[in-house]
Amino acid sequence: MLGKLIKYEFKACARYFLPLYAALLAIFLINGFTITSGSQNIFTGIMITLLIAIIAIFIFVNLYVTIKRFSTSIFGDEGYLSNTLPVSPLTLMSSKAITMLLYTFISIIVFIVAALLFAAPSASKINIFNLQEVCSGMFTEANKLNISIPLLVFEGFIGMVISTISSTLVLYLSVAVAHLRQCINHKYIYGFLTYFAFNILSSVLSNQLFKNMSRDFETGHNAATQGGQYLVEMTSFMQNVMLKGSLLSLVYIAIAGGLVIYIMSKKLNLE
Repeated sequence: MLGKLIKYEFKACARYFLPLYAALLAIFLINGFTITSGSQNIFTGIMITLLIAIIAIFIFVNLYVTIKRFSTSIFGDEGYLSNTLPVSPLTLMSSKAITMLLYTFISIIVFIVAALLFAAPSASKINIFNLQEVCSGMFTEANKLNISIPLLVFEGFIGMVISTISSTLVLYLSVAVAHLRQCINHKYIYGFLTYFAFNILSSVLSNQLFKNMSRDFETGHNAATQGGQYLVEMTSFMQNVMLKGSLLSLVYIAIAGGLVIYIMSKKLNLE
């Protein structure tokens, strides 16, 4: 059932994202040609403005779709059907969070393709062999220092997944609180206050944690350390930061997700 819910939600979100992806790719490609040509005309200025605008719109649409789909399908008109399905609130919430996670990955891929399209007109000016040599040198030096680049990439990927889910569930919590019977008349205010309060609290906790970690690193770090040893210590510190950050995000997921499930199961108030 979870798979069917994800499939339905994926299609529902596609009508927002697909046109935006097409516009993003087209504008990046056109900008690649106009900027490469070196022409300083009005058209180039317009295209650069459109490039900045489409990125800003993309960020806004991502937030809008995350909030809109959860609000409509759980507390709006679709909620009368969604909440009668033989599935738990956890499954309903998970299907929407997983869908937004999938679109996050797709968006990253689209941005990479867009960047390649942007650079395509200048490809003839790029020395591929130099790039290969630089990358090969980085891996060689990392291996000498026993630094695993694949491991760093994997840890970064897991951290991004956890962080994305955490951010999504905080938005869901804001929507859920806004639709409580006591808050529905001023739902936008209560939703914003919930989101603002949760993020302020999480920022305070994160800043305190990372401040302590930075202080411990500076205290234990030998100022005379240079070169490879410094890189090893810095890599270890960054891995520790990613680990602690991911654990903190898991706590946020448990809190926000638990509260959303409680509201959906015990305090559901359909519009």
